[in-house]
Amino acid sequence: MRSLVRGRSIAAALALTLAVAAGCGGGGDDSSGAAASGPSNNVTLTFWNGFTGPDRPALEAIVKKFNASQDKVTINMTVMPWDVFFQKLLPAYAANKGPDIAVNGPRRRPPRSARTVGSGRR
Repeated sequence: MRSLVRGRSIAAALALTLAVAAGCGGGGDDSSGAAASGPSNNVTLTFWNGFTGPDRPALEAIVKKFNASQDKVTINMTVMPWDVFFQKLLPAYAANKGPDIAVNGPRRRPPRSARTVGSGRR
């Protein structure tokens, strides 16, 4: 069961990364806020996560393969322990310095208030 959750976590991280990267890699006006470099419209996206365990090598390989597969979008991945990730994430976004992509861990559940919003439960 644990490996199934781990595999789904990696798949979700990959899907999110590639979806965001594909959306930002197209031509035209880049209003995403991602760093553009020169007239070639290359985009660099920052990607934070807490996959410090056995999932890390697989995710690093996915990002490396994606970066090597094309030259329009580069993913700069920062891996940190989950406790550090959650301590830094909201303050970074509040300071407008957060990552372009952030992946929640498989065990991270939203706080009770977020789970009950709109559910009719109290």
